[in-house]
Amino acid sequence: MGTVLARGRLAPARVAIETRDDGSQVLRSPVPQPDHPPSLTHHLRHWAVHAPSRVFLAERAGDGWRTLTYAEARAGAGPAAVLAAGDPTDPAAAEAVPLLRERPLVDGRPAAYVCRGFTCQAPVTDPEALRAQLAAAAPAGSVAGM
Repeated sequence: MGTVLARGRLAPARVAIETRDDGSQVLRSPVPQPDHPPSLTHHLRHWAVHAPSRVFLAERAGDGWRTLTYAEARAGAGPAAVLAAGDPTDPAAAEAVPLLRERPLVDGRPAAYVCRGFTCQAPVTDPEALRAQLAAAAPAGSVAGM
């Protein structure tokens, strides 16, 4: 049975339910899922090419906003960048994305950690500081390192 919306109809919900011996249940979609990028860095690369001026990160600053675009983030990241994102307060996220372990919120705010050669700089919580760290970490000769 579908749900009627003002502009159309949703397909009926389809779910495969696996009940385990311990009583827990695993819910899965029986519909094949489309291919997805293997990492968030692929998304960053995609949007840096297709919408370079679109805002990637933003934070209120006084009466306005400080922003970092996809192009700026990608240029600063360099070709071997790895981007990991998740809720560091969620144990499942830290388990699924090992890069999030030991990288907590900073003063209750999301933080960015710029690392190179297994060494991370101090975490930052605003786009300007992230932009500066990415520029400093960029390989010589890259767009951000020039």
